[in-house]
Amino acid sequence: YSDGKACYYSDDNILIGSGCLITKTGADMVKRGAADLKGFVRMASENPARVLGLNKTGVIRKGAYADLIILDKELNVSRVFKAVDPGLKLLSECGGCCR
Repeated sequence: YSDGKACYYSDDNILIGSGCLITKTGADMVKRGAADLKGFVRMASENPARVLGLNKTGVIRKGAYADLIILDKELNVSRVFKAVDPGLKLLSECGGCCR
């Protein structure tokens, strides 16, 4: 069923889709205590990459692709970096544009 904002499985109220930005959803989850910051970051990066079999994305470690999104303390996008050879390239510095 749908509540007009998201779709849910009818038997147990599990969210299956949403039109919200992941950062807004994450900020709401952290604020309400449904997830801690580390858990939200894992849900938004590591878990989807793992499910899709993308073992060089979604994590920060040697040998992984270094695309990074920097969030401020309210979990708004602050900066976006893309991996280049060598190092990182700043793609966007958001002055409120990504909210």
